[in-house]
Amino acid sequence: MGMFDNLEVETGIEVSEDKVGGGGFAKVDHTGYYGMEIQKAYAGVSSGGAFSVTIEMKSDEGAFFTVTEYITSGTAKGCKNYYLDKEGNKQYLPGYNKIKALDSLLGNVRDYPATEKKNLMLWDYDLKQELPTEKEAITSWFGKKIGVLISKVLEDKQVKGGDNKYYPSADIREVYDIQHFVDYVSGKTRNEITAGTSGFKDKWIASNPDDKVIDKRKLSKNTAIGSAGGSVASVDSADNPFA
Repeated sequence: MGMFDNLEVETGIEVSEDKVGGGGFAKVDHTGYYGMEIQKAYAGVSSGGAFSVTIEMKSDEGAFFTVTEYITSGTAKGCKNYYLDKEGNKQYLPGYNKIKALDSLLGNVRDYPATEKKNLMLWDYDLKQELPTEKEAITSWFGKKIGVLISKVLEDKQVKGGDNKYYPSADIREVYDIQHFVDYVSGKTRNEITAGTSGFKDKWIASNPDDKVIDKRKLSKNTAIGSAGGSVASVDSADNPFA
């Protein structure tokens, strides 16, 4: 039995349209399109009970990239794959939408990825070496190719408080967020494949040049950007469904 087998899933939400706006030696270092091969993928759960999927990938140019997407809310909110927007309408969690799209692009029709227990060689940051670690692995993704549209993002660095919770600080954190997965060969999104359309990838790349940076900072807004550079696009942070 896989880790996600007993999770409830909401399937009646209309999928939103694609939106154009928005560890190794080499790393992802700019906004843009990357062709990737999935090296490892596995399920996890946060201290608050939110289920996640972590994916380790390697780009065609040799850049390594690891991302964790949360596909449900935490225990306090019922471990749902959706949240309620300001109008009270159900919306899929961004992480669930992305993982569902990825799974579909890799040829699967299911609510959650199938997992199985497997020992994976994962990096231990304390011991500074890879160690065999048992995880709920998504083995059907291993070795598969996928296209990824990634944005460079500035946000407030989170620091741990005396209550062991994390809070935003005035320091800047640079991260790289996956905006969309696309088919490795055709470059189409899941929505395009379903609708029989094309062209989104090219439009996204034209609207998101290599030096574009999405600025989500609040407390660190007046802090010097330093090495971040680029053309900074300021956006408001989305409501946090995990709060």
